[in-house]
Amino acid sequence: MNPVSAIINIFIPVAILLGLSNDDRLGAIPALLLAIGIPAATGIYQLARERKVDASAILGVVSVLLTGVIGVFELSTRLFALKEAAIPIGFAVVLIGSNFTRYPISTLLADMVQRRDRVQSHLATPEVKAEYHAHLQAIGRVWAGIMILSGVLKFILASLVVTSPAGTEAFNHDLAFYELVQLPTTFTLTGVLILSLIWYIVTGTSRITGLTPGEILRGGTKTERVAKRLAPIARFYERTPLG
Repeated sequence: MNPVSAIINIFIPVAILLGLSNDDRLGAIPALLLAIGIPAATGIYQLARERKVDASAILGVVSVLLTGVIGVFELSTRLFALKEAAIPIGFAVVLIGSNFTRYPISTLLADMVQRRDRVQSHLATPEVKAEYHAHLQAIGRVWAGIMILSGVLKFILASLVVTSPAGTEAFNHDLAFYELVQLPTTFTLTGVLILSLIWYIVTGTSRITGLTPGEILRGGTKTERVAKRLAPIARFYERTPLG
């Protein structure tokens, strides 16, 4: 998450929830609507401007809107924890399902981090192409595993932190605290695992194509040096049934 995205999606909403939820100011529901409205509107605007399907952006908008529904209609806070878990786990199910098609979703991640044209030019035979497709399927399984772990952690964290009745000032404060606590916990862990997945992607492609990681990665040797630090985790993926 880049700094601008963090400000729009985390820090501004947190400031609104903590500072404006009191009845002497906006009140619980108006403050909640304003806090979710800013990231939701930004996400919808970006989707409309780029005019392309971005699964993570769509899921982000849906997640924010569902939080608003829970707060406005004063639904059970247990639904918030379930919602937080359902989105990454649902995405994991879609990832696994796409592995049974000709174009696994993991292809999108591979093409984002690799020099696609260079990789494709080294898939010269049907056997090598089949091996690369199997690699993409393994990437999908590992990625799904990371998303499932993220969903479980989000559920536990949300269950512990967001306990006040929806539609109240205390609920808004719980939401703000939850967003802040996520930064050093689930966000950090998931980020580290995704970076290690990038190294797993590149080393597998390197083995199949004969290219070096620096030749494969967008960003070359600089990105290689960063990703290589997480090589032990990437090697763990290779030893699991997922890889």
